[in-house]
Amino acid sequence: IDVLVNNAGFGVYGSFLETELEEEEYMVRTNLLGAIYFMKAVLPYMVSRRSGSIVNIVSEAAYVSSPKLLVYSGTKAALSSITNGLWAEMRKYNVKVSGVYPGPVKTSFTSHPSFKRAGNGDPFSKYAVEPTEVAKAVLKAIRTGKREIYVPSKLKLDPYFLKLGNLFQSLTYRIVSKYFS
Repeated sequence: IDVLVNNAGFGVYGSFLETELEEEEYMVRTNLLGAIYFMKAVLPYMVSRRSGSIVNIVSEAAYVSSPKLLVYSGTKAALSSITNGLWAEMRKYNVKVSGVYPGPVKTSFTSHPSFKRAGNGDPFSKYAVEPTEVAKAVLKAIRTGKREIYVPSKLKLDPYFLKLGNLFQSLTYRIVSKYFS
């Protein structure tokens, strides 16, 4: 295995008090543990060959916890943290580890029943980019091994804004809530 792209993931939409624990547990297993299992499976081979690339599809939600997608945001924040740490650990083995951070993408993400239960359809479609934009970022990650690659979103939330969100949480959450709650 030369390249691993961890792209599996879904979100459960709804307020924290309304979402079902079972759905959230399944989301953690898919979005986070699935990526960990696959990385654990391929890394010994990549390290022994001193080559390979791992690309984790993270999300802008790793930096700004979206209202009504709290656990999803948490899984992506954890995946981001693991990706960044693994990037540092694997450098001495010449194994590239990258995180790709898209915003909304035109996929079936909002087909989960929780979006229908919430009754507001697809709150992300007008901001979504084409999947080919994410694919280009994945290819760039494989080619360069850059630790973080951001997919430009129609929301125009550049990486610096997202990272500054931790410093200015109140303002950041008001802006994000305007779009997604």
